[in-house]
Amino acid sequence: TLKDIKYMAFSNCNALKDVFDFSPTPQHLNSQAWPEKRTSATLHVPAGHIKEYEKWQQYFRTIVDDAE
Repeated sequence: TLKDIKYMAFSNCNALKDVFDFSPTPQHLNSQAWPEKRTSATLHVPAGHIKEYEKWQQYFRTIVDDAE
């Protein structure tokens, strides 16, 4: 039911390795949710929904569609 990821939500999360998003529709992601562009984290999204999350590519090292 999360609809927005707000400003600085992931600030200082430098050790973050994986983020799982189980929604087939991406939430609104504030452009400053990750102050550092392109974290080393991998975003896991539902199978077949990578295209919907393309705009998030700037924040994650990799996006994979294996979240169940």
